[in-house]
Amino acid sequence: MSSDEEDYRKMNRKAKRSVLPPPPDFDNTALNKEFAQKLLQERGFEITDEEFGIQKKKPQPKQSSYVPNINVASLKELMKEFQKSESIPNICTILKSILQSQEINQEQFIYYGVLRVEFLMRNKQFEDCKDLSVQLLQKNLNILQKTRVLVSYGRALMDTNKIYDALMQALRALSYQEKVKLHPIINLNSPYDLSPEQIYKEITDFFNQSLLKCQRDNKKMVQLLGVQGNSSTGCLGLGESNQSSELQYLSLLKNRQIISLACGEHHVIALVSGCSCINPFYINDCKLQDCNGGYEVFGWGENFLGQAVMDPGQGNFINTPQNLNQLSGKQIAGVSAYKCSSLAWNAKGEVFQWGVKFQEFQMKDILQVQLGQDFQVVLNKKKEGIQNVLMLKVYIQGSLISQVTNQPLLKFDKLTKIIEKPCQQIATGDFHLLALGDEGEVYGLGSNCFCQMGISQKDTTFLKQPAILGLEECFYVSASANSSIFVTTEGEVLYCGQITPSKIIDYPKGSQLTDECQIIQALSYDGQLYALNLKGKVYKWDPDNEPKFKEFMQGSIRQLHSARGVRVAHSNVLKGEWCRLEVEQEQFYTYEKIELIINLGDQFGPYGLKPYHPIRYNVFVLSKPTEDMKFQLEKCKEISRNKLIMQSENKIYINLAEGENISKLEVIQDDDPTKHLVSLILQTAGQYYIYIYLNDEILIDSPQQINVEVGAKEEELKQQQELEEARKKRDELEQKQLLIKKQQEEEAKKQKQLKQEQEQILKQNETKKRADEALVSHQQKQQQEKLQQDQERQLKKDALTGGGFDLSKIQPKQIIQKPQQQVQKIQQSIKQSSDLTEIKRRDFNIKTSSVAKSQPPVRVLNPIKVTPKENKDQFSTQQNFLGQSQGNFRKTEGSMRKQ
Repeated sequence: MSSDEEDYRKMNRKAKRSVLPPPPDFDNTALNKEFAQKLLQERGFEITDEEFGIQKKKPQPKQSSYVPNINVASLKELMKEFQKSESIPNICTILKSILQSQEINQEQFIYYGVLRVEFLMRNKQFEDCKDLSVQLLQKNLNILQKTRVLVSYGRALMDTNKIYDALMQALRALSYQEKVKLHPIINLNSPYDLSPEQIYKEITDFFNQSLLKCQRDNKKMVQLLGVQGNSSTGCLGLGESNQSSELQYLSLLKNRQIISLACGEHHVIALVSGCSCINPFYINDCKLQDCNGGYEVFGWGENFLGQAVMDPGQGNFINTPQNLNQLSGKQIAGVSAYKCSSLAWNAKGEVFQWGVKFQEFQMKDILQVQLGQDFQVVLNKKKEGIQNVLMLKVYIQGSLISQVTNQPLLKFDKLTKIIEKPCQQIATGDFHLLALGDEGEVYGLGSNCFCQMGISQKDTTFLKQPAILGLEECFYVSASANSSIFVTTEGEVLYCGQITPSKIIDYPKGSQLTDECQIIQALSYDGQLYALNLKGKVYKWDPDNEPKFKEFMQGSIRQLHSARGVRVAHSNVLKGEWCRLEVEQEQFYTYEKIELIINLGDQFGPYGLKPYHPIRYNVFVLSKPTEDMKFQLEKCKEISRNKLIMQSENKIYINLAEGENISKLEVIQDDDPTKHLVSLILQTAGQYYIYIYLNDEILIDSPQQINVEVGAKEEELKQQQELEEARKKRDELEQKQLLIKKQQEEEAKKQKQLKQEQEQILKQNETKKRADEALVSHQQKQQQEKLQQDQERQLKKDALTGGGFDLSKIQPKQIIQKPQQQVQKIQQSIKQSSDLTEIKRRDFNIKTSSVAKSQPPVRVLNPIKVTPKENKDQFSTQQNFLGQSQGNFRKTEGSMRKQ
């Protein structure tokens, strides 16, 4: 192969390699970025496209039709625009224009209204969403539309932090869930329509979210409905639990006012508020029946005949409170129940029955309904007389049957008034009824076969006419199947009839219940007696097995109901509309305590519970009555809001909202638990009007007008004030004098301290001067001594060497004196050295002895005694000087010696 061909092939391969695509860059490709993003999202990391740098092609929006002005567009043009638009804010605006169009009919309004509610929720326009939802719910919506509106409305409430109102919407939607599940499949004409299956899922998700939020809420709340006992029919309302030994509150209904409550044999019916404004820990503007959809009826327990929730198809047992949506929006005012029957009524006079139904009737202004075996008794509010005085009258409808012949002895085809005098309460057994008159008298009608009227069977077995029973003045009455219970105004419990299957009492017998607080309610059921006192304590007595009442449970209980094996406790928040303001004093004086009495109460009577929520009183003391009560109420709410955090404990608080010349204002709990005492002191005489609000509700009989006169103590108080002012001036003068004296003493002390410091400085200077002088003299002395020592040393040297002395320069006197001085100094040094040697020897002996004691004995060799030889020719400086002093000189190195 030639070199040219080889070169050609190489060039061809190079050319092919240049045509091949470049290798992929795995770090920068969008594919790998998307894969990494998906992997991280699966592991719980939310990474957006922008954070990864992925640029996706945005879908091109559909071209919308040109509408020059949305306000003048036709309905058809708006609908086309709605179908093409994809922006949520634009859709909300278009739907608003559609709903405002004059061409729209009712069906279209509902359809597009439901869609707009959902889009407003998505666009976070919560207030508009809530307003439109309320408007739609008042219209005739089908099940799917209503549930969609309820879910959107509830989500808007939840996002505005009204979680309990949202839970009520969830409970309403949940009551339609089974019907939604069974709803036939519909054609979806729009991408915004939802199938029944999707709506069912939306309801479940929303209910779970709202319930979880309420369960996690740690804020203060009130729970007013509790249950206790055993039930296998769901009568406890606690879900799967069928036993509760202690009082347990229903969490689904917390923060809700219990308007009315009734128990059948195995089921419970409750009328509750739709809003949570009852919570006194917060300031709320409640609209009563118009607040969050109004009151709602809930039922739970046995449902074989539909007595719990109106529909037997929803199950034989309802384990949790379920909303009866058939009564939503009906403005229900009260409920009643008996065995397998349930009943509700509203203010318009409509009466609704479910379960085992009685004869139908209608009546306005119903206060109470009680059911018997085959009759109904109604307590009605009616205005009678020339002055239209409001009075409570008793009406009956149905048949009263004799238990002896089992035949009806009294029959009323329509509601008939049976008692002319006004009454305040009614109670029914199976075959008899009781009515409590305004003056405490008790009326009886019907069977007395088991002495349930407190009359012996020998006298009569049936009362055909209402008769006053021979009892003390009573406060409360109740009846069960064949027995009757009476509570007197003194708090004593009386009972008669067939209390237990084996015990019949033929006269009103005392219960021997001794309690420090008044009994306000008693009832019997299933052979057991229960009694409730003012403070919420419940007593129980089983006549067949126990000798007397025993304490059973305690809580914030105002009313007790009973079903088979279950006790339902109903509590209440203290409200101003049931409390009465009272003044007992006749004369009032300045600078003296003025006491006002607040009688506490609710719809059940006197209220004596220990505060389990804050009780706030706002007081207005005015010189003339106010004309603008609304302004006063707003001011009262503003004060409560400002002090909401400080006044959030379970105590009694009082605030002065408006008033002058008040030196003292306080509120205390009276010895009587049903009374609060407000005391104040006024400084100026005159006429005053006192308004008191309890939790932003004005008290009954408020305002109270009082005339305050000048008191006898006013002059004494003035004199005391003058004396007090004089004493204060005298005290101030004394304090000033003491202050001046104290300042003078401090100044003298400072001068003395300064003088002492100066003297100390002078002393230090003198001491330093003396020290310096002593140092100088010492140094001079040392120099002189050194000079003298040098001279002596030189003399010694010269004397020893024999040379260097200039005898002509030495004075004879000095030659004689200096050697003598030197001899004395040498003797002194010898003595000192000997003394020092002796001291060292002693120390050495002491150390040696101590070491010898601590160490074992050592063998000592006999030392060799060495005697030094005497050197007769040894030179002695002392002898030299002695010889020198005697005139004997010796010349060394062969010199002549002078003898």
